[in-house]
Amino acid sequence: MLLRIIWYYIKGYKIFEILTLLSQRYGSIFRLRLFNKHIFVISGTTTIRKVLLDKRFSNRPYISLIHQTLQSKGIISSNVNKTFKQNKQFLLNQLTKFKLINFNKTDSINVNKTDSINYEKLYIDSFMRLLFGESILSKYSFKWMLDFISNQFKTNNLLSFIPSTKWFTIRYILRFQSKINIMIKNIISNKSLALKDSFIQNYIQLYPNIDQLEILLHDCIIAGIDNPINTLRWLLVYAALNPLIQKQMFEDYNQNKNSNKIDLFINEVMRLTCAGPILIPRETTEDIMLNNILIPKGAFIIINMWTCMRDKDYWDSPDEFLLDRQFSNNPAFIPFGLGYRRCPGSSMSKKLLKELFTKILIDYHITINKNRGYQSIFGIGIKPLSTFKLNPRLE
Repeated sequence: MLLRIIWYYIKGYKIFEILTLLSQRYGSIFRLRLFNKHIFVISGTTTIRKVLLDKRFSNRPYISLIHQTLQSKGIISSNVNKTFKQNKQFLLNQLTKFKLINFNKTDSINVNKTDSINYEKLYIDSFMRLLFGESILSKYSFKWMLDFISNQFKTNNLLSFIPSTKWFTIRYILRFQSKINIMIKNIISNKSLALKDSFIQNYIQLYPNIDQLEILLHDCIIAGIDNPINTLRWLLVYAALNPLIQKQMFEDYNQNKNSNKIDLFINEVMRLTCAGPILIPRETTEDIMLNNILIPKGAFIIINMWTCMRDKDYWDSPDEFLLDRQFSNNPAFIPFGLGYRRCPGSSMSKKLLKELFTKILIDYHITINKNRGYQSIFGIGIKPLSTFKLNPRLE
């Protein structure tokens, strides 16, 4: 099997595509062996849903990159324990208070740019305002975060999530984490920066553990910025490559602002681009029988979410871009995960994405600048190679 993987990789397949091809040959559960470690790859909607909803698959294995950056604490990297549940519940409560900022045309992007850099900045600013309060924007610039989001696609970072491969750790990710760590410590120590209704003040009132707060803020920044901004890029690329659909959405919104056409568009783009095609690995807490296959305690679990979004058992013509799909009752549409590790910020993230995308749609014609179709590069997520330009609509 290893030779087959190498052959696919040389042919230019991305890792999630390779695992998908292997699942078609070996089934929804197959085992790899690397450095005396059992690696089980889980594919297909039915099997993946079983795994995501089973607490016995919810632990995290030791991974050098995650241990160095998040110290195996917080929500992303810790096991499901009392602290995990406490922090997740706090996040859920806090994010329900999130209010979308009002976008004015004076805040619109520089139309000479070939990407949505200013709208990316608006997203980051609004997200950081939620965490740290209004005054944070006058004290810090977050351009370095945008630079990181761009740089993280230059290397296939999945190597850093494989067990026993700490020498592949991406150094600029560690530098990024270090900058976050310094910023968070400075903000927490300077209490005048945070408003009374900010994330920090609310957390300190409930839980006095400052070390745990720092880790939780790391989680929020890493998970809450990268994937949503990259999804926004894909939304703009798909709109540019489908001008007729773009026109229909614009006209439909002007006639009926409650229309769900934009929601269907966002869902279909999220399905096709799958922000996290390979989830952060899991580890089993005990021996488990799954589909008549024994998965031993301590097994390293890789979940290929790409196979849900392209599952032929649940999607007609899964590789095609279609707006008339049914999403609400489709068990294969799980862009934010399920179970204990479901993304706590899913509702807020999708609302903000819709607000940003709708603002761009009603203010600008979105056209292709560099047409690479739907080709992509795989880093931590999947980034489009096509770029776009935004031309202001006439009043």
